[in-house]
Amino acid sequence: MITNKVTPTALAQPVELDAVRRRARLEGLLDIRDRLSTLSVERRSHGLEDAMQTFGQQMAVEAAIDQEFPEVFAERFGAWVAAEVQLEHDTYRMHPECGICQAIAQRAGINIDPPEAA
Repeated sequence: MITNKVTPTALAQPVELDAVRRRARLEGLLDIRDRLSTLSVERRSHGLEDAMQTFGQQMAVEAAIDQEFPEVFAERFGAWVAAEVQLEHDTYRMHPECGICQAIAQRAGINIDPPEAA
């Protein structure tokens, strides 16, 4: 026998699945944004020619976050800017959190960790 009854359980499942998908989408965008931000700052600090391309990709991901999750964007934007400012450094100064500086230091056998980190 076929019925057209819709149970409350049947309606709840897609909503829960949609929430899970949205959360996964947000987490993915935030992860990509963080990685691009780090790459962008490091490349800019070292004067690499693809720094603006990486920054453009970061801006595209941030725009997607702002469009799809405006409350998260507004909540995190200040922290994002502060983190980028902390990682930004002069080309001729080694920064212990910069991946490029870490690679240079490792290859040259230089310890770039601050003294208080030991």
